[in-house]
Amino acid sequence: MRRAFHEPAMDLIWETLTAVDLTLQNLSSARIVSEGRNTRVTLSRPLSDNDWNTVRRLSSRVRRLHTFINPSAPYVPWFGCLTSPPDPSFLFPNLRALSFRVSIFLNRSNAKEEFQAIVRFFFLLLGPHLSALRITTPGAFYAHFDLPSIPLLCPNIRILDIVTPDDRWDVISMPTEACKALKLLLFLFLKIKPYDQTPSTWPPPVLERYQACRQLRVIALDTPYSLTLADNDLEDMIKAWPHLEVFHLFYGGTEYPSPVQLTLRGVTALLFHCPKLTHFALTFDATRVPEDAVPPSHETYPPVKYMGVYRSPVLDSSDVAAYLSTILPYLEIIGVDERQGYWPEWRWICTQHDKRPTMDVDRSPMKVYFLLSAGSKYTNEWLACNTEWDWHSRRNW
Repeated sequence: MRRAFHEPAMDLIWETLTAVDLTLQNLSSARIVSEGRNTRVTLSRPLSDNDWNTVRRLSSRVRRLHTFINPSAPYVPWFGCLTSPPDPSFLFPNLRALSFRVSIFLNRSNAKEEFQAIVRFFFLLLGPHLSALRITTPGAFYAHFDLPSIPLLCPNIRILDIVTPDDRWDVISMPTEACKALKLLLFLFLKIKPYDQTPSTWPPPVLERYQACRQLRVIALDTPYSLTLADNDLEDMIKAWPHLEVFHLFYGGTEYPSPVQLTLRGVTALLFHCPKLTHFALTFDATRVPEDAVPPSHETYPPVKYMGVYRSPVLDSSDVAAYLSTILPYLEIIGVDERQGYWPEWRWICTQHDKRPTMDVDRSPMKVYFLLSAGSKYTNEWLACNTEWDWHSRRNW
């Protein structure tokens, strides 16, 4: 009876692992190293057969793994010792969800051996059971991660969340014929370059590659680029995703965006082609109602409750307010950037909309992105970034 209780309890304890160190502490070669007020686990020698059996016994219980890799010199890096298992079944064989984060201070130029070991360790964690994957690493890693191979190694992948400081969207593209079951797609670009160097066709090249993923429920792309998106561009893309519930294209730059090409015509097309939509955020020109717009019947509008407009231009026009009341009859919240832009005009629109939605000025694009990807209850967006990922998008926020 004691064993009958012990095994399920151990499975529950090890189901979610927030650091690989917790496994390593049980090895005979483990050493605890003090670094000021902090401690870290390092390995004094390669793993013995007994050590590998311990790793397999413990890691086979883990379903969700969150790992953060820091530069480890002058100590022997633990991930280097874990890259040569007797066979892949010794290392987290039942993993369902993986959050793989590497310090920005570790790159190929100053730690070549660690760089190669991290790449090998990453691939050892990919397996047929994996359904949720978050990757946050320096940009140099992505070309070596060979992301197009992920759907082949993880045929059950449903959630993909990529955070990169680079703008190499070409190396984060997937072969869509192999990931048609993908349901949640999140990209966060943290490009550290002048914000006026905007690609002429951003962001269609990123998203067009996923048009074969017709089961997508959530799409969120946060970029420091000003979004060069016209009505026809948006409609051509969203036709492929009839099951979308959340669609966010964020401009997270600090500079004021370039002239907006997207208009209310494009927003109307989004609502028409995505009947399940509940949340969306776009930058669009809402200063006038489309002259030849013929909105669909009232009964066909999706149940959108949240609309993020941020710095979208708008006028305190009764025609615009009436049009938004028509195409968004269930609207409850409008997210606006209070720091600059048209928030006084959007406040006026809120008072004229039939549903009298509230205006939210405290939910930045970055915070909404982390609410989507982390399901966090924290109000501090940077704190939310570092908490445990809940592996699903919150529906009621």
